[in-house]
Parts: sequence; C-alpha cells; structure tokens
Amino acid sequence: FFGNLDPASLRAVARGGLPCLLLDFYVPGGRADCVVSDNVDGGCALTEHLLAQGRREIGFVGSIRATSSIMDRYLGYQRALRLAGLTPREDWLLEDRDEEGDFLPLQLPKELPQAFLCSCDEVAYHLVEALRRAGKRVPEDVAVCGYDDFRFATLCQPPLTSYRVNVEQMAETAVSRLSARLRQEPAAPLTFKVSGQMV
Repeated sequence: FFGNLDPASLRAVARGGLPCLLLDFYVPGGRADCVVSDNVDGGCALTEHLLAQGRREIGFVGSIRATSSIMDRYLGYQRALRLAGLTPREDWLLEDRDEEGDFLPLQLPKELPQAFLCSCDEVAYHLVEALRRAGKRVPEDVAVCGYDDFRFATLCQPPLTSYRVNVEQMAETAVSRLSARLRQEPAAPLTFKVSGQMV
C-alpha cells in the first residue's frame, strides 16, 4: 500500500492473511512491514541547515496529523530546535492541507519567522509565492526549505534547498521484503528507514 490508508482497512487486510507492506507511511503499533524515508533525520538536517545559516526563528508548514511522514518531519524539526535551546512557536506551525488531504491556501502569520521548513517541495513553492505577494524576498527576508527534491524544488525561483528521498532504495527494499513474505519466510514485522540526503 502506497500513501496513507485507513487503519480499519489495514486491519481487514491483516485478518485475511495476505502478505502486505506499507510504502512511505506507517501506522504506530501496526503489524505490517513498512518502508519509509528517514523523515525525522531529514527534518532535523534541514532545520540544522537553517540554524547554521543564522536563522533562529524557524516555522514549519505542514498539517502534522495528516500523514506519518509530515509528523516525523515535524518531529525532526522540533528535535533540531530543542537541541539548539529554542522552543518552537505554535503560531509558526501552518496548516497546509484539509482532512481529505487537499492543499489549503497558506495563511501567513502576522509576525513572520526568519525561515520555514515545509512538509514538501510543492508546499514550499506555494509558500514562496505567498511570501512574494506579501512583499517579502526569499531567501533574504525569509528562507524556505522544501522536502522530497521533487520537481517543485527546481521550478521555484530561487531553487529550493530540499531533502532528497531515496526512492530507488525504498522500492528495492520493498520488493525484497515482499519477496521474502511471498516465500513465507518467518520474520517479525519490521520498519525499514531509508536515509536520503540534503540538496
């Protein structure tokens, strides 16, 4: 299963006994194999990058309850800030999607931070446009980082700093694990975290 799936549906599949694997998401306490990007590490690395640039006021754009990936990227952001002795501000946590997963128009806070880490490159692209409409220069006034190293990272002007998800390694790991399950090799469910790199 790719993307997010309702936990009740996953339980129904598990009761049927078919081998299954969750790709790019997980359900805490679930009993299925999962292959995910190391989102906590990626969120932490990008936030540390912004801190190294002298940005101490950093916000996060992403609906953290929408997906496990966004939540983990947010946790990495929180980790980096707290290790730097900083407390994340609630008014700098911006929602980017509704309960159905559709993107929302971004609402900028009255007081802007020096930088934002975004849940994905597409959201970062729209944030840069919103900041420009508000008369702000990127990155001079507000720096913006994306995530995924998707096409929006290069469509954006200037191009975004992003975290490249190692899609090839994730796919290879998923196929290898499913093959083992189809051969009925006994093994407890595992979550495989695949590292990416900042670009």
